[in-house]
Amino acid sequence: MNFKQLALAAALLTVTAAPAFALTAQEQANKDLVLAQMRAMAERDVAKASSYLADGYIQHNPMVPTGKAGFVGFFGPRWAGQKPGVFAPPTEVVVEGDLVMVMQERPRPEPGAPGKTYNSFWFDLYRVQDGKIAEHWDGATKPTK
Repeated sequence: MNFKQLALAAALLTVTAAPAFALTAQEQANKDLVLAQMRAMAERDVAKASSYLADGYIQHNPMVPTGKAGFVGFFGPRWAGQKPGVFAPPTEVVVEGDLVMVMQERPRPEPGAPGKTYNSFWFDLYRVQDGKIAEHWDGATKPTK
């Protein structure tokens, strides 16, 4: 088989092959749950966003208290009086079992170059249990003075 034939075979295989990482029905439900919660957060709807959380919700972001009440207590006052935002679909979503990892692209101001931006990528990991978000991790750190 020459190079052209090999390239054509590879292209056909790519087009006709089944997805390598097809989600199970449960994994798709977990993904949909996380995206629905993210949409509610973008809309700044604390009641709706918290409705997706398990009663024993564990929060690993050091700025947000753990638990459903901690979530509401942190975001409720923060979002009060703010206009709903626009949900920007994640750049990537990776699902494995009860874990859903989301990558979002966020433009940030370029230091020392007013009016310019650069792209930063942020990651959140969620654990889903019994149809609710049970745990959340992200890269947030406490601000330094």
